[in-house]
Amino acid sequence: DRFQRDTDVRFAPGGGSGDAVAVVCREPRIDLTSYLHRKQLAFRRDPSPIRVLHGTRRSGKSEVLCIEAIEVADQFPGETVAYVTPTISKGADIVFPKFEELSRKFNIGLRISRGDYKVRTPGGGIVQMYGLATEPEVEKGRGPRFPLVIFDECGAHRQDLLPRAVRDTFGPATADFRGLGGRGTVLAGTAGYEPDCYFEKMVGGNSHVSKLGASVHFMSIWDNPLFKGREQMVIDAHLRDHCLPANDAGFRREWLGEFCADTEGL
Repeated sequence: DRFQRDTDVRFAPGGGSGDAVAVVCREPRIDLTSYLHRKQLAFRRDPSPIRVLHGTRRSGKSEVLCIEAIEVADQFPGETVAYVTPTISKGADIVFPKFEELSRKFNIGLRISRGDYKVRTPGGGIVQMYGLATEPEVEKGRGPRFPLVIFDECGAHRQDLLPRAVRDTFGPATADFRGLGGRGTVLAGTAGYEPDCYFEKMVGGNSHVSKLGASVHFMSIWDNPLFKGREQMVIDAHLRDHCLPANDAGFRREWLGEFCADTEGL
């Protein structure tokens, strides 16, 4: 059953100020793991404190991120999962339809508010959208605490702001939940334009061995059972529809997951 038993457990770890801070962690109520494909499930079950998900177009990246955000938020009533995208409005345009689809498909009962960019779960947890386009937005990660922080579309983030948010503001805000069911920090996205950038180092480039110690996962359209038997057809159609050669750098980044530079977009 995707809705599991609802027993609350109280913990009292030391907060950032040194004072004891109560954390309420319930047994998981929402469990959509049976819906995930093999690569999504491996990412979801990875206990590493910093996980990287490098996903191509149509790989199911956004889907697994939204599922984890819902599950973790509902497990921590009164707490907030941070979902960080390059801009808050574009992020909402990308992920809110996915939240709506999942809520409808599995009868979860999410309450989605575009006014304050929040998704509220039945158990009292919150997924809050954040942007990361300016220095003041980086600083919004100071003060709150989060059982999970997701940085999505990392290839499109400002690469001077992203590491500060991961290392100095949003990332450390997961510490209260370490060892208490918290899921740490996730960086996800497709390869970006900027060569040797922070996200590429996190992924480890085309080797997928992180230069910064993260646990790296890679998935593509070939891993998504929705496209089973149609993968090459879909890719060939994209190239044909847009008159692109197979060695086009943008195509290789978006669909093959290759880190490669070109002069466009710089």
